[in-house]
Amino acid sequence: MRRGRSGERFPAGPLRGATFGPPRPPARYARGRSSSRSGAATGHPRTMLDLIRATQRAVCNLTSRHRPRLAVLGDLRSSQLRANLRGLIEGPASRLRGRVAVTAAPVPSSGAPPEVPGAPGQAAAPGLRPTRLEIVDIDDIPLEISSAHPAGGSYHALCLLVRVAGEPRGLVTLPFDGAAVLTAADIEPQLRPIRARAAAVPPVPQLRAAPHVTVILCSTFARLDGVRRCLDSLAALDYSAYDVVIVDNRAEPPALPAWLGAFPLVRVLHEPRPGLSAARNCGLAAAQGEIVAFTDDDVVVDRGWLNAIARRLEAHPDEAGVTGLILPAELETEAQATFEEYYGGFGPRIFQPVSHRLKHPPGRGGLRRATVAEVDDLGHELGTFLLYEFGHLGTGANMAFRTRVLRERGGFDVRLGVGTPTQGGEDANMFVRLIWDGHSLGYDPAALVHHSHRRDDAALRGQVATFGTSFTATLIALTLDDPRHLGAITATVPEGIRRMTRLFARRLRSEAPPDASRSPTSIAHPDLARLELLSMLKGPAAYIRSWRRARRPRS
Repeated sequence: MRRGRSGERFPAGPLRGATFGPPRPPARYARGRSSSRSGAATGHPRTMLDLIRATQRAVCNLTSRHRPRLAVLGDLRSSQLRANLRGLIEGPASRLRGRVAVTAAPVPSSGAPPEVPGAPGQAAAPGLRPTRLEIVDIDDIPLEISSAHPAGGSYHALCLLVRVAGEPRGLVTLPFDGAAVLTAADIEPQLRPIRARAAAVPPVPQLRAAPHVTVILCSTFARLDGVRRCLDSLAALDYSAYDVVIVDNRAEPPALPAWLGAFPLVRVLHEPRPGLSAARNCGLAAAQGEIVAFTDDDVVVDRGWLNAIARRLEAHPDEAGVTGLILPAELETEAQATFEEYYGGFGPRIFQPVSHRLKHPPGRGGLRRATVAEVDDLGHELGTFLLYEFGHLGTGANMAFRTRVLRERGGFDVRLGVGTPTQGGEDANMFVRLIWDGHSLGYDPAALVHHSHRRDDAALRGQVATFGTSFTATLIALTLDDPRHLGAITATVPEGIRRMTRLFARRLRSEAPPDASRSPTSIAHPDLARLELLSMLKGPAAYIRSWRRARRPRS
C-alpha cells in the first residue's frame, strides 16, 4: 500500500486512485474528491487531457489483466465499492449544480417570480410562422402550392419530401418570402440535385412474401389524441399480414377508451411495471409475428412503413433489425422549429438504404476504437462513425427487429427507458448490443414515420434534458454488461471529445438567424446546449437509481 498526498490509502496497480476505508461515509468522501477533481479538470484543459491519458492506461490494464475486479464492478456486489462508485459519479454533478446555482438568473427585487411568456393571465409571446409540409412525386409537382394557412394567416416556408418512383429521395425547403404561392417553376431548380442522386441509388427489390409483423405500441394513455392518430395510420397500412399490440403501462389503468373497439386488429395488454423497456418486453413476449416493429403514441406512420421494413429484412438476412426515416408531423411552433435546427430532427436523414456494421470485431482486452461503417446496397462504404454516436443508428419511434434475435437477447434493458430514472436509452442500447455482437442494422428511408415534436419551450427543454441523461446512462449500462466496452469507450474518448467539442462549441455560439417571424423570447440554442451538457452529468447517478429499482422484487 502507498499513501497519496492527502494521506488516504490506495492500492498499487491499475486501480490506483480509488479510495477505500476513510473514516467518513465512502460515498460522501468519494463525492468530495470527485467534485474537486472535476473542478480542476474543468478549470484547466491540460488537467483534463492528463486525466484522459491516465484513464486510457488504467483501462488497458483493467481490460487485459484484471477481469476478476471488473466482474466485481459489473455485479456491484461490494457495498463499499458501490458507495465509492456512487460518490465518484455524483461528484461532478454536485459541483456543477453548485455552479449553476451561483449563475442562475436572479429573482426580481420585488420577490415576484420571473414572467414566463404564455403563462396564465399573460399574453402569449408571438411564435414562429409555421412551415408547410408536403410530400410530392418528382414527376408530378403541383403547379402551385399556396402559402395560406388553414387556421388563418400564412406559412413562412415550404418543406417538400420528394419521392422518386415512390421512394423518398430528398428534402427541399423554400421560403415563401411573402408570396401567395410557390409555382412548379420555383421548385424545379431544387429538384435537379435530387434527380442526380436518385439515379445513383441501386433499384430497391420488391417484397416476395409478406412475413407476419407484430406492431407494438406502448403508452400511458396520457396522449389519447396521439394514440388514436397512430392507430388510424396503422389501420391504413398497405400491408396484409400484421397485428397491433398496445401495452398499457399505467400502474392501475382505468377503463380503456371506447373507440379502441373500432380497431379489430388491436390487442391491449397491461404491464404495471413502470418503464418503456418493461412495456416493450411485455409486447415482445406476446408477439405473434416473425418481425416486431415499434413506434410511439406521438407518431403517425406512412402507408408503406411495414412493407419497407419487411422487404429490407427479406433482402438482407444478415441484418437483425431496421430503422427508418423520421420527419416532423408539423412545424407550427417556435419550439418545433428549434428542435429541427438544434438536432437536425430525429434519427438519420439519409435518402438511400444503407447497412450499419462494425468495421472490426471487439477485442478481448486493451483499447480498440469501435467504428461503424455505413455501406450501401452495392457494398460501397459511404462513411464511418463512432459506435457510441447513437443518433446515426436510429431511434425507438421507428425501429423493427427479427423477433427471434430480440428474444435471444432477453429484450430491452429494464434499467433504461422513459419511465425510469435514466429517462431513455433502451433503443440505443439494443442497437449497440446487436452491432457489438456482429449483426448488421439496416436503414431504409421508405420506412417513414412522422413525429409530433414538442410544441412549447418547457416540453422541449424536458426532452433535451432526457437526451443528455439517457446518453451517459446508456454508456454506463453497456460497460457494466460487457466490460470490453470500457476499453472501446476509452479508446474513443480523444476523437469523441474532439467531435463533441466542435459540436457543442457551434451550438453554444449559435443564435437563431435574425428573422421578423421569430419570437424575441424564443429558446436559444446555447441554452439547450448547456442544459444537455448538465444533464449528461446526471446520467450515471440516474442509472444507479434505476438499477436499484430494477432489483426490487415485484409486488
